[in-house]
Amino acid sequence: KTGSDNVLHGVYDYVGMARPQEPPTIIHLAQFPSGYRHIDTAESIDGSESVLQTTWVDSSVIASAVGSGRRPIRPKKIKAEHSLHKIMAVCRNWGKALAYLRIYLRIAICCGHSDNPHLLTNVEYAERRLEFIRALWPRALERANIAPNDLEMVLTKDTKLPMSHQEVLALTSPWITQFLYDNRRMITYSMDDPRIFGLGNFFGLALKHSIEALLRMFTRPQAYLLPISVNGFNTFLNHQAATEMVFHIVFRTTATNRVRLVMADLEPMIFRSAACPPADTLALVGSCCYQALLTRLINMWGTNDIMPQYPPVTQIHTELCETVVMLLQQDEDPGIDQFRAGMRRFCVLTETDVFRISRPTRARRNAA
Repeated sequence: KTGSDNVLHGVYDYVGMARPQEPPTIIHLAQFPSGYRHIDTAESIDGSESVLQTTWVDSSVIASAVGSGRRPIRPKKIKAEHSLHKIMAVCRNWGKALAYLRIYLRIAICCGHSDNPHLLTNVEYAERRLEFIRALWPRALERANIAPNDLEMVLTKDTKLPMSHQEVLALTSPWITQFLYDNRRMITYSMDDPRIFGLGNFFGLALKHSIEALLRMFTRPQAYLLPISVNGFNTFLNHQAATEMVFHIVFRTTATNRVRLVMADLEPMIFRSAACPPADTLALVGSCCYQALLTRLINMWGTNDIMPQYPPVTQIHTELCETVVMLLQQDEDPGIDQFRAGMRRFCVLTETDVFRISRPTRARRNAA
């Protein structure tokens, strides 16, 4: 089995005896927590499509997975002569068009024009990812002002034959996983800061209880309570962490192959002029934060302790979408005006509204 630490762990199922006079030795199948999954020695797993879920499951779920059917064999991928990064660097038109594709993938996810983004990262959704990418490709070409015939020729690695546009686009499939990872990484680096969650001030049992309290903001029933003033997700949306993440996703300038783009500038009617960000954007912010906190909790939980069960991040994302819509419909709630004002504030964020806490550099860590 392999986990998020990329280390292989042997799992044994053995019944026997070392010596005739000794009782039988029984080694049962190890039950690893979620985040570990079986590697079939008969086939290798493509790292770009292997995504670890940070959902805690109990032993019955793990047991049901043991002995399940073999994963379907996927056709061998066609590899480009160069990496996607090299293609974008060498082929100017491809580089510009793919930069727009990358930002439009993020826009479509934030607007709810895709499957649940946390499902799209699964191996089973590989074909759905490709369909999603192909559907956005014409829009990316249009905004980049590039005709398909103007795209440079890309050769395959093995046969040196020209690759089709669809084959090149297939190389961008990991971008969706990278987008979600980047969101989780941002909040992971920030959660210890006293201006965000301040988890760096807690240790041991106090830290566990603090994380559990934060997780309740995203889970039901707290995340679906009324009136608005007691709603758990509303509490999160009023938190600086939500502001940091909305800015990071929507208003931050991203550079792809030296092409600098901002989501809010490409779709101002959706992200700047609207009264509220799309519900899927707020759900993505909440679900990525939930997953980062849950990962932190799982990593610190003792092996001898029974950890509470938490919903999968896919379920949290769906439920938070419903929560945002529900809250916006509470016209008679005393807190509706304040809630709508907070939603509008998410559409006019600037750099002065955020701290943009980044990963500490080696020099800063040594100084600390």
